[in-house]
Amino acid sequence: MVALIIFFGTITFGTGFILALTPERICGFLRKHVDGLLLHVLNVAVRIVFGLLLLFQSSLSRFSLITDIIAWFCITIALFLIVMGRERFKRSISWAIALMEAHSRVAGSLVMIFGAFLIYAFA
Repeated sequence: MVALIIFFGTITFGTGFILALTPERICGFLRKHVDGLLLHVLNVAVRIVFGLLLLFQSSLSRFSLITDIIAWFCITIALFLIVMGRERFKRSISWAIALMEAHSRVAGSLVMIFGAFLIYAFA
């Protein structure tokens, strides 16, 4: 299970790297799929699975309290995304894409830091 968290951290770090260098790849992909149901479902499912994974494995982390907080935050956001509905989800993703395009270097750097934190915390 810890290997899954490290894998997720690696994927997160790589995504942040791509976002910092070529934001159009990530933003274009999101813009292309914002109307589809799959993006909403995957967003909720990944947050719940990742949150539960962090919650159950937090005792193995170097930063148990922080990983617990991140886990509960992920689960809470997933539940919020379920309640908010498809139209609000589309609007919020469109807003996030515009914000991410404007500040892609900062956003990519923050995503890379989060991925590196996950790798360090569980390695």
